[in-house]
Amino acid sequence: MQAGDCDDTAALVHPGATEVCDDGVDNDCNQLVDDADPSLDLRSGTRFWTDRDGDGYGGTWFSLWACVAPQGMVADDTDCNDDDPAINPGAPEVCNAIDDNCSGKVDDDDPARQGGDTWYSDKDEDGWGAGTDTVQACEAPPGTAPTTRTATTTTSRSTPARPRCATARTTTATA
Repeated sequence: MQAGDCDDTAALVHPGATEVCDDGVDNDCNQLVDDADPSLDLRSGTRFWTDRDGDGYGGTWFSLWACVAPQGMVADDTDCNDDDPAINPGAPEVCNAIDDNCSGKVDDDDPARQGGDTWYSDKDEDGWGAGTDTVQACEAPPGTAPTTRTATTTTSRSTPARPRCATARTTTATA
C-alpha cells in the first residue's frame, strides 16, 4: 500500500487521482467525495438547469455541473416558459393561443393539439354544415361551419325563431 493510499484494492483510487462523480468514492484520498471535493472533474458530472416553476423541466437561464442534482435543479433544459408550470414539453397543446408543449407551434399548427371545436363541412358556404363530415380544430378551417342542420335536429346553434301565424276567428251570426 502506497503512503496515503486510501484504498489499495482500487487502482484508480490514490493520492493524485482525479476526483470524479462515482457515487461516493474518494478517488484522490483527500477525505472529500464527489460534489464536496473542490478538485472534482466537472466533466464527469451532469449539467443541471434551474427549474423555477417546479414542473420537472428546466429553463436555459442558469445551469451548473454536479454529481447530484442540487435542490430546484433538473437535468433538462427544454422548458420554454420556466415561470408557468402548465407550460412545458410534457403539457398537452390545447386551444388557447399559447405554445403549451414547447414545440414551437401553437394550437392548430401543432399536430399534437388536443381538443378543439367540432366544425362541419359547409360546401355551399351558407353557414350551416351538413352530414357527419367533421373536423376538430381551434379555428374554423376553410369550407366549414360550426353547426349542422338536419330535418329533425339542429346542432351547436339554435334555428332562428319563426314568426307565429295569427289564427283567424270566424263568428257565426244567428238570426
